[in-house]
Amino acid sequence: MITGSGLQSAPLISAEYVHGSGNQVVLCFSCENDPTGACAESIAKAVGPDVRAIVFDELPKPEEVEDYVECCLSIIAERGITRASLICLREAATVGLCLAIKKSRLIRNLVLIEPHLEIASSIFTRALDCVEEHLPLGLPLRKKSKAADPRPFMHMIGCPVLVILSSGSTREAMRQSESITSRIPNAWLRTLEMPADGIISGESKDANEIFKTFFSLPPRRSQKKSRNSA
Repeated sequence: MITGSGLQSAPLISAEYVHGSGNQVVLCFSCENDPTGACAESIAKAVGPDVRAIVFDELPKPEEVEDYVECCLSIIAERGITRASLICLREAATVGLCLAIKKSRLIRNLVLIEPHLEIASSIFTRALDCVEEHLPLGLPLRKKSKAADPRPFMHMIGCPVLVILSSGSTREAMRQSESITSRIPNAWLRTLEMPADGIISGESKDANEIFKTFFSLPPRRSQKKSRNSA
């Protein structure tokens, strides 16, 4: 494993917002469409009145995700953070899922906005995908590659996970989101109207209500509700 200094895209904190006392930490992993983390911050406000939102940018290449996650964990530890919510936009979903798998005690809950997993596909991996749709146990036969693939280990994620799609999402986006929610024991899938700027945020009444309900859930739940109720 290469060190953080060897990463072409090392994790950087692009912004930090504090509301109230800032007791509740929210780690936001943004995307190219939301470089300042404004969308992630608007969702973070739904966590509660005392929020500290930390926005990371410079997402890694698929083959650098594991090392990027290690660097993020070092930054988190240096700041004395022991418990946090995660908000990940689009391509950042892979980072969020890997963090939730690797450091389950750190993550209180996870929100994935239009998640897109950049996974290399082959006949062999597609065959294993079909098997894992019915047997999500992290098959040891899955061929290892340089690109991180959190899918075989999603069943290990114990925190509540909310997956949000826009009403105009592509068929592939819907397929990936449905696959993620089927693999994680405590995951919910919701669809929201797409705003004019093309990124779902917590500003609309419907979105804010969904996020507030989700963030009020206990950190761990013993059973899964309907996908259309968070």
